[in-house]
Amino acid sequence: STSILPSGGEFVVAIFAPVLNIATTLIGFFDTSSSTPPVDSATLLFPETLSVWGRTSSNSVSGTTTTSYLTTANTYYRGLVQYNNIASSVSFFLYDTNDNLLWQDSLSSNIGTITGRETGAGVITTTPNGLDNCINLDLIGIGSNKRLTR
Repeated sequence: STSILPSGGEFVVAIFAPVLNIATTLIGFFDTSSSTPPVDSATLLFPETLSVWGRTSSNSVSGTTTTSYLTTANTYYRGLVQYNNIASSVSFFLYDTNDNLLWQDSLSSNIGTITGRETGAGVITTTPNGLDNCINLDLIGIGSNKRLTR
């Protein structure tokens, strides 16, 4: 997979429905493909609950948003993780299927932006017992809203 080093404007959007409250799920930017916590990340985090938090991590030093949102199992949401235009903060958003904003928070610490802090982007779910069907994922998109010049 291609590595992403945030420079500002990058985002991950996902349309999903959490199913189980015993799965740990990450949606966004991260550098792990297992149950090992990411060294570098900017993610929506479901820590074995149906509550979603925002989390950043740089070189294994992490921060978590002060607020969260309690989702409902088998209900679809649109989640968004977005770096600001200079990658000095990350914002986290959760919308319902009618595009109503349900939750928003941000972090401006523990954001990896130097060489060696690269991540990938996507969704990963792990369970303590290897159970299936922890999240229904309809869409994931990765992009940037930064204006590029030549």
